[in-house]
Amino acid sequence: MPTKIILRSRGQTIVLGVLTLLVLAVMMMLTFTLNQVVHEKIRIQSHSDAIAFSSAVIQARAFNSMVYSNRAIAAAVVAQMTVHAWMSTASATTATLFSGAIAFIMIALMELAQSFCPIVCFCAIHCVHFVQALIVMAKYFQKWNEYNNKVKGTEDKFNDAVNSIKEMVDDIHDSQKTVLDNAKSALGSVPDSLNNINAPRASVGGFSGQNQEAFACALEGSSLDDDCKDSNRTKSSESDRSKVMQNAANAMRPFYDQLLTITDQHEDFKSGSDFLKDIQQNEGSPIVFKIGSAYTGESKSMFSDNGVQSKNVGAWVLTTFFTSWHDGVGVMALPVWVFSDKDGGDHFPSWAHQGNHDKFKGVQQEDVCGDDMNCFINFRATDDKDKDFGQPSSYSSVKYDTMHEKMSGGGRDRNAWLVNDKGTLELDMGSGKATVSLIPRKPGIAISKAKTYFHQLGDWKAPPNFFDPFWRAKLHHFTSREEAKNAANTAGDSDGAQNADKMPIEGSEL
Repeated sequence: MPTKIILRSRGQTIVLGVLTLLVLAVMMMLTFTLNQVVHEKIRIQSHSDAIAFSSAVIQARAFNSMVYSNRAIAAAVVAQMTVHAWMSTASATTATLFSGAIAFIMIALMELAQSFCPIVCFCAIHCVHFVQALIVMAKYFQKWNEYNNKVKGTEDKFNDAVNSIKEMVDDIHDSQKTVLDNAKSALGSVPDSLNNINAPRASVGGFSGQNQEAFACALEGSSLDDDCKDSNRTKSSESDRSKVMQNAANAMRPFYDQLLTITDQHEDFKSGSDFLKDIQQNEGSPIVFKIGSAYTGESKSMFSDNGVQSKNVGAWVLTTFFTSWHDGVGVMALPVWVFSDKDGGDHFPSWAHQGNHDKFKGVQQEDVCGDDMNCFINFRATDDKDKDFGQPSSYSSVKYDTMHEKMSGGGRDRNAWLVNDKGTLELDMGSGKATVSLIPRKPGIAISKAKTYFHQLGDWKAPPNFFDPFWRAKLHHFTSREEAKNAANTAGDSDGAQNADKMPIEGSEL
């Protein structure tokens, strides 16, 4: 009987299973590797974005600080205008009384002229009125002298008030300098500060100095002017900057006729007041008109002279007194002005003047904020739309070797997730070996850009300036391949710089 040989099939799938498990293990490790590389790439890009955005936020906050402090300076100039307005209005009370006296001189002469008439009784009446008019004139002069002495007593307080407001402005300028110095320092330290928190094993690129210079170039009139090396970013003259602040202050001032209305509520100086009628022996109808203006400018003009350098601050009042009295009428107009400047100012009429008004030093009479703080920090705008009209950009870069480092750190084995220490996988294809690179062979580099920009809410019409608090920060795209190439070179990414000519740029065609 023939012998049967039975072949068992058990164990044949072991080889296939082993190979399958090997492939699954390789695929799993490959998945872990790629996942970790992508994760670390996202991490360093987010870290770079955080540095750029934080730098832009620092600048935006510094700019908005300039906005509010400049508004405070303009409001202080308005306060100085108001002080001058009150002083000129106080001087106008003496002008009203003086004008009343002059008006009654006219009336007395009219009555005297009418006393030479053919009818004796009429002549006698006009003679009486002539004498009464002289008495009224004397009363007006007496009251003029009394009020003149009252106004003189306020001049020292007036000068003290003007000087106190100036000292407040000096303190604001000092605070502005502190804010800008701190912002510059923060721009230099924010990359390392965030790096120590987010990625202690990564290295940051050298954009701090560039960001600081862009910040300085957006300012004019500050102590950072010398930090701007861009020859194309010319600085406005002291006169032009003075005009900006002057126009802002004049635009903020209240209507001066409202101030006069408030002052004229004093019963003594309202048209037809009992005070004036009593002086006139309850005869006639005294009427007082006043117009005036308070402003800062270069000349002592009745009207605001916007567009010229702000060298003085002051106020004008034109007082007109009119009255009819018996058979005569009298009218007199007398201007009053009070100005302060570094040369001693001016006070007309000089009845109530007993010293110089030199406590106002002008606006932006010097190029840069100095010890006397007579300056104005303005936004240095340009007309180049390709450079965002002077609005600064902030850049950052982060370099990280994903093969040997892990941002998470924690003392763990940073190579545990690698297939091997080379980051490659070699496969024997029979005819040769194939090498699969699982991780980049070079350190990963991320670059970012952020923009500090001006955007007014609603109806957007105002240009970038330091009077409207609409400075913001955002991450921003590279606007040209040349900009991206320069940023990559600065970051030390030569491969990125070479590829910048091919990378998509918003608004550009490939």
